[in-house]
Amino acid sequence: MNTVATMTEAMTNVMVEGMTGITTVVMIAVVIAIGTAMTGTTIDTCRQPSERRAPPL
Repeated sequence: MNTVATMTEAMTNVMVEGMTGITTVVMIAVVIAIGTAMTGTTIDTCRQPSERRAPPL
């Protein structure tokens, strides 16, 4: 779990330093997407039929 958090933090730091302004919104969207992919997979699977998505690991 710590590795994932560290990776996310590092990616966020790189994106903040590398780009600013409008790209910050994109970065936030990416972070939200990552968070959704990590934590929201179960919710997504419950919402949508499992036929559309691959079975969660």
